[in-house]
Amino acid sequence: SLTMKRLFAIATFIFIALASSAFAQGFTISKFEGEAVGAPDDYIAAEFNDELKKANPNAIQDGRFYARQKFEDPFDDAATNYGIYEGKITPLGKAKLGKFAVADKPYSDVLKMKYYSSKSVKPDEDIDRVYFDGKFVYVEGSSSIFANIDGSMTELKPTIVKVSYFNISSTPSGADVSMNGESKGRAPTKITYSNTKSPVFKFSKSGYYSKIVVAKVQVGGTANVNVTLNEKKDIENPVSPLRVKFNDLTMKKDNKGLMALRKTVSAKQASWSSESQSAIDKVMANYPLNDDQGSDETADEFTSRTDAWQSDRDAEQARQQAIADKVTADLNALLSELGASSDAASFALKHVYIPSTSISLGRFIKAKKQFEVNIKHSDSDLSFTYKATLEMGSSDQPALVRDKDKLQGVLKTWDLATSSGKTPAFHGISLFLDNTQLVEVGTGSYKSTDADPAITAKGAEFETKYSNLSYSARSSFDDADQSKTKSLLISFSEPAPVVEAPIE
Repeated sequence: SLTMKRLFAIATFIFIALASSAFAQGFTISKFEGEAVGAPDDYIAAEFNDELKKANPNAIQDGRFYARQKFEDPFDDAATNYGIYEGKITPLGKAKLGKFAVADKPYSDVLKMKYYSSKSVKPDEDIDRVYFDGKFVYVEGSSSIFANIDGSMTELKPTIVKVSYFNISSTPSGADVSMNGESKGRAPTKITYSNTKSPVFKFSKSGYYSKIVVAKVQVGGTANVNVTLNEKKDIENPVSPLRVKFNDLTMKKDNKGLMALRKTVSAKQASWSSESQSAIDKVMANYPLNDDQGSDETADEFTSRTDAWQSDRDAEQARQQAIADKVTADLNALLSELGASSDAASFALKHVYIPSTSISLGRFIKAKKQFEVNIKHSDSDLSFTYKATLEMGSSDQPALVRDKDKLQGVLKTWDLATSSGKTPAFHGISLFLDNTQLVEVGTGSYKSTDADPAITAKGAEFETKYSNLSYSARSSFDDADQSKTKSLLISFSEPAPVVEAPIE
């Protein structure tokens, strides 16, 4: 009947469930009743009188290391039991033990599971010694293991196959080393690596270009990584030798040499923009190349590494550009100094005192209160004559005649250093009655057997630019006047030297 069929199905389901439960129960450990002590092995070292301390399976601590030992009775399967012992993992244990994770299970369950070297096994054919650290399961070797999880034999693959080592060295030594972005100290050093994926090393040292390399892992062994760093080369600063020459010429007061050097520096200033770019390109050619994409490196990882390399290279390029910009500034500064130096050397501004005895009064125009003045004067530098018309202002003829001995002047002149030697040039004359400057309303002409007419004419042109400058009666040399004069003389060009015709 239908009722009997239903009862039979239910009974069958219960039987299968009970059988499965009994079967699954055989793949776990119900209790730990092992021996009082366990013997240490190559993977776990004893910390307590050379013996492994028996541990409480309900009080496993993270960071400690435990061995679970299976004790079998060859004549009685029911007598098989397990013990847990606390010790310390050895370096060999870190290198040789396979590490496994059991996901989504409390560690108390993980501790009681039996682990197998193959899938088709009986419940009592589990691995004799298994290790624990509060997070993972460890067994000897790096092959997959199996555990009955929720009634099904499940393969567990090792989280870490084996620990490998890298012997790191650099030339020169002492480079800072990072691995996958984590600092690892300075070379030479030895690094323990717990992965099979090729790591990325970066070497950095002051004065050298950083170097990024992808290293090959020798599973369970040691790989040597030795990197030779390229020394940083800055672009050459052309100003350094030019400044040495400038200092030497200045000390020697070599005016001709200073003028020639000024032309050289000016030419270098004009060409430096293109020259500096070539110099930067030449230096950057020494920058180390980025390694090709590694065989186990993803596209994203390679892009990230390339971006880091490019960032470092861009920073170095910017540093070289800053040096080039500094050269530009140095050239400008040196050219400015050369301008001031060569101007000061080329144009020696002087003030020649003209005493009253060198001045004679000529025709007097009463209606305009103007006097003609004639000057004839000689000193060790030059002899000259000068004629001008002065506006007397409030002074009258008797006063000027009476105070003739107080009439005096200052001749402003310079000596120009030309290729043919020093050439004097008139600059202008200021006349004073006592200490009051008189106004010239009409200027005659200079005459001199010493002054070059072309340079004197140039001096007259500059005199109009000096109208805002004032001079005291017996001024010998004024620093402010010199500074203003030099700034005006920068645009002055040296006249062509006079070449005498050959005598036929």
